[in-house]
Amino acid sequence: MRTLLIDNYDSFSFNLYQFLYSVNGVAPDVIKNDAFSWEELQKRLTTYDNVVLSPGPGLPQRIEDFGLCHYLLQAKLNIPILGVCLGHQGMGLAFNANVVHAPEVAHGVLSSVTHDSSTLFNAIPNPFNVVRYHSWILDSQDFPHEHFNITATTQHGSKTLIMGIEHKLLPYYGVQFHPESIMTEYGKQILLNFVKASQNFWQKNRKQNIEIADLPPPLSDPFLIPKKDRTLGCSHHVSFSKMCIANSGLTSQLVFANLYAHEPYAFWLDSSRLTTGLSRYSYMGAMGGPLSYLIQYDIKTSSVRRTSVSSTSSSTSTSTSYTLPENVSFFDHIQSIIDEAYADRDEEEFWFVGGLVGYLGYDMGGECGHTVLLRDPVQNNFQTEVPPDAGTTQSATLPSSSFFFADRILVFDHDTQELVVVSLHLKEDTEEAERWIDHTLRRLHNIKDRIQTREEESKEDKEKEKEKEKEKEPIILPEELEASSHFQDNSSFRLLRDHQRYLHDIHKCLDEIDKGESYELCLTNKIFTKSSLFNEEKPSDHDSSSTKITKLLGLYLTLRKNNPAPNAGFFLFGDFAVLSSSPEKFMSIDREGNVETKPIKGTLPRGKTPAEDEKLKLQLQNSSKDFSENLMIVDLMRNDIGRVCENGSVHCPKLFKVESYASVHQLVSTVCGRLSPLFSTTDCIRNSFPPGSMTGAPKKRSIQIIHALEGYSRGIYSGCLGFLSANKSCNLNVIIRTAVVDRNGITIGCGGAIVADSNPEDEFQEMVLKAKALIYTISGMPRDKGVYLEGGEHTIQDIVYVKEQKPRTNVPIVGQFSLLETMLFDPSLVGPPGFPVSSSAHNNNNNNNNNNNNNNNNNN
Repeated sequence: MRTLLIDNYDSFSFNLYQFLYSVNGVAPDVIKNDAFSWEELQKRLTTYDNVVLSPGPGLPQRIEDFGLCHYLLQAKLNIPILGVCLGHQGMGLAFNANVVHAPEVAHGVLSSVTHDSSTLFNAIPNPFNVVRYHSWILDSQDFPHEHFNITATTQHGSKTLIMGIEHKLLPYYGVQFHPESIMTEYGKQILLNFVKASQNFWQKNRKQNIEIADLPPPLSDPFLIPKKDRTLGCSHHVSFSKMCIANSGLTSQLVFANLYAHEPYAFWLDSSRLTTGLSRYSYMGAMGGPLSYLIQYDIKTSSVRRTSVSSTSSSTSTSTSYTLPENVSFFDHIQSIIDEAYADRDEEEFWFVGGLVGYLGYDMGGECGHTVLLRDPVQNNFQTEVPPDAGTTQSATLPSSSFFFADRILVFDHDTQELVVVSLHLKEDTEEAERWIDHTLRRLHNIKDRIQTREEESKEDKEKEKEKEKEKEPIILPEELEASSHFQDNSSFRLLRDHQRYLHDIHKCLDEIDKGESYELCLTNKIFTKSSLFNEEKPSDHDSSSTKITKLLGLYLTLRKNNPAPNAGFFLFGDFAVLSSSPEKFMSIDREGNVETKPIKGTLPRGKTPAEDEKLKLQLQNSSKDFSENLMIVDLMRNDIGRVCENGSVHCPKLFKVESYASVHQLVSTVCGRLSPLFSTTDCIRNSFPPGSMTGAPKKRSIQIIHALEGYSRGIYSGCLGFLSANKSCNLNVIIRTAVVDRNGITIGCGGAIVADSNPEDEFQEMVLKAKALIYTISGMPRDKGVYLEGGEHTIQDIVYVKEQKPRTNVPIVGQFSLLETMLFDPSLVGPPGFPVSSSAHNNNNNNNNNNNNNNNNNN
C-alpha cells in the first residue's frame, strides 16, 4: 500500500511513519501540511492508496495549523483517510462536529478505551490502554450522528469522551488518542486494520491511476535527503599503546593536572561517576599535535574560525576565517571533516580514536529547521529573531559551536584499569606517532614512579625529596590535587528572570498547553555570578598552584567531587571554559550505526536519611506527572531518531527507571535504533537537535513559545557536548548541570519541563534544585549553610537562602501579546537586573525597546 502521511508539524509523526512502514512493507511518503498548494496535492492523490493525517499543535479550525488537511477533508474525496488526534478532530469538524475544550487537558495520559470492535478495532481486546495528548475534543453532546458512528470512548468521571469515529459512507476513520505512542497497546494493529480497510475499499472501487513520472518530484524534508557524495578518507591510521594503571595512583584527574592543566586549549571527557555500562571510558588531550586545530562556528554569520597551535609552544597560535557556502551547514562541514579523517582498527574497544571533540550550542537548532534567538543576556544585546535560513550581524559572546580536532589523546578504561595512549595520524607519519606514544608513556611512568616512591618514603625523606624534585620536571602530586579540590569563591548569585517573572512565565506555559499549542514546554533560566578566574595571570612553568588554570581545574575537581556524573566534561577553549557535570546522554552511535539516547525527565532531591531517600525515590517512580513528562520525551526521541533509522529498529529497552546521583534522583528512559546506511552521524544528530528534553513537544511549536518567553539565547546550555570519532562513532551529552566561565563571570543554565499539571512554585524550586550542586561548588559553602541567591523566594530556604528582587516598573504584561503572533518583546521583560552593562548600552536599549514596543503595538 502506498500511503501519504501529512505531517502537521508534530513531533510524533515519524513514529507513525515507522509503524506504517512496518504494516505496509513500503515507506510512506511524508509531506508537511504546507508543502504544496491544494491543486498540486489533488494531482498527486491518485498515486496513493490511503492518507494519514498526523497529530499536531493548535486547532483544526486554523488553516495555519491544519493546512492541506483542511482542504483534503473539505473536498470529501472517496479515498481512505485516517485522522490521528488533530486529524481526527479536523475530520469531525469537516462534517459539522464541534471541537470543544476537553474537561481536562490530557498530555501523556494513559487511559482505558472501550470500543465496538468495528473496522479499526478488529482483533483488539476490549478495553485496552492508550496514550492521549490533547486539549481539545469532539463534542459528544452535539455530534453529527448522521455522518459518523462513534467507535471508541473513554470515561472522565461521569462524562463520556469520544476516542474513535468512522464515517458511515466514506472510508474515513479517526482516533483521538495516539496509536504510535510507546505506551499505547495494539497501536500497530490499529494501523494494520486501516491498511486492510483500504485494501477492501479498493477491491470494491476502481482506482484511476496516474503515472508518477508525469508529476513533478515531491518536496522532501531537506534534513532527510541522503548525501550522495559522501566518501570516506583512506589516508589516516590509528596507533596506540596501553599501560596498566591498577593500584598505580595514576588517576585521570592526576594525569590531566600534570599533562594538560597548563594548556590554554585542552579537553577532558570525564566519566566521574563510574557506572557499569554507562561510563567505562574517559578521554583527554590538548592541542599541539601535527593534525590538531580548533574550529569555532558563528551561526549568525555562517563563519568558521580555525585556530592552530604550535607543537613547540601552546601560546603561539594562528587563525584563519572562512564562510560556509549557502547550501552547506556546519553539520555538513564537520561530517566532511570526520569522513576525510576516517580511520578504524577492529581490535580497539574504546570509541574515540581521535576526531572532533567539543560542543554544539543550543542555537545550532537554527540549522535544524528551528527558529533561534541570539540575544545574549549578560551582554544585554538586542533580541533578534533568526529564521533557520537567515543570519544577523548581532554579536555574541561565545561561539555557537566549538570543536578541537584531537589527534593525540589519552583513554582511561575504567573497567580494565588501563590507560591507552592514542595517535590519529597520516599513514606516512606512523614512526613519528610511535615516537610520541613512547615519549608520553615515559612521562606517565615517570609520574607513576615518583608517586609510588613518595608514598613509600617517611615524612623526613619526603622533605629531602622535595628539594630534589625542584631539579626534575615539576609534577602535581596527589596531596596537592586534593587541596585544590576545595574551591571557594564566596560569590553572590543572580537569577536572570526572578521568582515573580519565572512564575509568570510558567503560567504562560500552562496557558499554551491548555490551548493545545504544546504538550510539554522546557522552560529555562540563567544564574550568573561575577568571577575573576579569567583575569588571573597565566601560570609559569614552575608554579601553577595559585593561577588561573589551577583555579579553573580546582573548581572542576570540586564539582566532580560534589556531583560526579557519567557524562561530565572539562574544556579549556582559550578565553572561556566549560565545566559540566551532566548526568544525561543525548546520543551515542557506535561504529555499526547503533543509536542510543537516554532522555531524563523527572527530578527529586536526595533524602537526608536512607528512609527519606527511598521514599523520595519511590515517589518519583510512581509520579504521574513525571511519568507524563518522561513519556512525552521518549515518544519525541523515538520520532527524531526514527527519521533516519532503519524501519522497525527503534525500540525502548528501558522505560521510566530511577537513577540516583549525588544530589538528585532522576527518571531516565532509553531509546535505541539502527542508523540507516543512507544517513551519516551528523544527519542523526541534526534530526534530533536540540535535545528534546530541553525543548518539549511538538518541538517546533514549543521552541517558538519558549523563545517568546525567554527572549534571549541559551548559548551553550541545552546543547550537547562530546566527541565525533574518526571511526564513525559519537557520544554526546546534554549540556545541563554546567557552568560556563569567561571574563564576565560564571553562568549556569537551569530549567525544567512544564506540563499540564505542573505546580508553578514546585517548578521554580526544581529549577533552582538543579543548579544547587553548581551554586554550592562555586561558593565553597558547606551544604548546611545558606547561599545568597538574588531573585529567588524565601520558600526555597531548604535549597538556598534567597532574596526577592524589587518588582520592575513600567513592564508590559506578556499576556497582552500572542506568543504565536510575535517573537519580539521589549527586552526589559527579561532584562538582567544587575548584570554588567554600560549605562550607554542600557540607554540605547531603552530607546530601541520603545521603538520595538510601538512597532509591536502597530502590528497587533
